[in-house]
Amino acid sequence: ATAVQVCTQGIVEGPKAFGRIAKETNNWLDAHGYSSLDEIRGITIKHMENIKENNYMTVPPKVELDKCVGCGICKIVCGYKAIEIEKKKAVIDIERCFGCGVCTSKCPTKALSIPR
Repeated sequence: ATAVQVCTQGIVEGPKAFGRIAKETNNWLDAHGYSSLDEIRGITIKHMENIKENNYMTVPPKVELDKCVGCGICKIVCGYKAIEIEKKKAVIDIERCFGCGVCTSKCPTKALSIPR
């Protein structure tokens, strides 16, 4: 995982995430015969040469306006600066949103959700 992904998990799970990630990573490396992350970093690239398009889809969260209280926590945790608070409600800029879901995990009123 990149530093950004690890940081995001820390936001979602709290500081205990870092110890868990380190332990699980070491266990996985041992189980698969690797001694360090350097041995596997970039290993997928050679398998992706034939892929012409992105294989993911960005899905921005939906805001349930009746639940949103405009607290701004979603705006604070959004690393993509895709959320603004307008008229005491969260507004998602779908052009900037990457669909990571951090905002949905931190919303105290559960006003944000990613459609499936």
